[in-house]
Amino acid sequence: MGRKLYVYLSGSGRLALKFIRLFLWLVPVWVPALFFTGCIKPNGEAFEAPPDLTQTKTEYLDTFSVSRETYRFDTLNTTSRQVIMAGRYNDGILGPIEAEGFFQFLPESYPIGAPSQLLEEYTTATLTLRNNYQYGKFGAINNFSLYPLTDGISGDKSYFINSPSTSHSQIPYLTSNQSSNKNTLLTFDANVLGKEILAKLKGTDSIRNDAQFLSFWKGFALKPNPENQQLVRFGLKDSVILEVFYRVLEEGVRVQKSFKFKANSKSAHYFIAKPDFTNLPWINIQPKKGLPAVESNGRSAVQGLSGLTTKLKIPGLKSWKESQSQKIKVFKAELEIKPDAPGSLAPPTFIRLNSQNDYYMPKETGSDIIYNDARVISLLQAGSTEAQALAQISTQVFEYSETENVYRCNISRHIQNFMEGKVASDHINLYSAEWVSTVNRMLLSNGSVKLKLYYYPI
Repeated sequence: MGRKLYVYLSGSGRLALKFIRLFLWLVPVWVPALFFTGCIKPNGEAFEAPPDLTQTKTEYLDTFSVSRETYRFDTLNTTSRQVIMAGRYNDGILGPIEAEGFFQFLPESYPIGAPSQLLEEYTTATLTLRNNYQYGKFGAINNFSLYPLTDGISGDKSYFINSPSTSHSQIPYLTSNQSSNKNTLLTFDANVLGKEILAKLKGTDSIRNDAQFLSFWKGFALKPNPENQQLVRFGLKDSVILEVFYRVLEEGVRVQKSFKFKANSKSAHYFIAKPDFTNLPWINIQPKKGLPAVESNGRSAVQGLSGLTTKLKIPGLKSWKESQSQKIKVFKAELEIKPDAPGSLAPPTFIRLNSQNDYYMPKETGSDIIYNDARVISLLQAGSTEAQALAQISTQVFEYSETENVYRCNISRHIQNFMEGKVASDHINLYSAEWVSTVNRMLLSNGSVKLKLYYYPI
């Protein structure tokens, strides 16, 4: 299928450089295929031509229908991440989601015990958690409570986003005290716990290992209070610290000292997330199946924590490839993804693309990765080998442009591999790169995705 068109480069007034272009508009499968007529105007609408092709007046334009589906994976491992998340928010379209964090803290070193010169006088104790991400209603993040665990958590076990809560007391042990989200520290008045620790140290021989310490304090559950309207992420790199202050008498002088206990990579931790899709289309997503956008009000969705992923299907791409009489060289392929207006709920900062056909959790290694070729090229030009370039995280993700509200994904290598038979799938899975550390969501409506290809026959 083809038409002779005259194309002009924006601002140049010259005939376009010679190329044959495939301009694929990704539209829902139930919408009739679009057909383009007439000339492409020199007003910036045309996709800029590659600079190294010679002049011509001819190009060919083919259009394919594309379907979108939303599917869900719910087996995200949260044990290996150096964060815990807690809180809740409701965006009105994907429904509410709530997260709870579970963690231990451990002494900085062993043995620990009450010093012989410890004064009966007690000072204070604080538990602080540093947040580095918030999502939901803007405002204070002081609506959290801490509950002591009644069962332990294991550092030798994996926990997942849908794991059950570890058993804990139903009575809050500590309540946070913070008034502004400008302060990144969530602070608990931990005097009750501090006094308990000092009393235990005074009545016990020196604690010499983790097992002995955890027999007294198994860990804690961090949960949002009912009025909480934000989901918050807390880092575990020396940022969750319990400090218990006490005084000793040294040479007749009262001196303040402290014990420090930390939650970090050495202590067990995990978090769970509980999305609620009641009375929403997403509740109809079946395990290992996709929900067509026509069954979810014309939208597909992407969201971290809840595991929502959009699968793009391009059924006409394979038949178009097979119809070519000459070998095709792809000069550039750009997948443009334009989410619905995000408002106050930002879409993912980075997304990943993956080409596997099934509905399982996308693999982050192997041949199914669709690479960011713009970044690959820049690394190759800087002297990296191909293997070094492909190993970089930056070549495996695509960044959101807040000013344009768009992701521009250069996937030339993937389309070329498809044309050469190295990739069999005509599906593209779209998901958040920070799927276990953020809850940012993206909604895609009809016509929000398009694929532009420059190619020429060899």
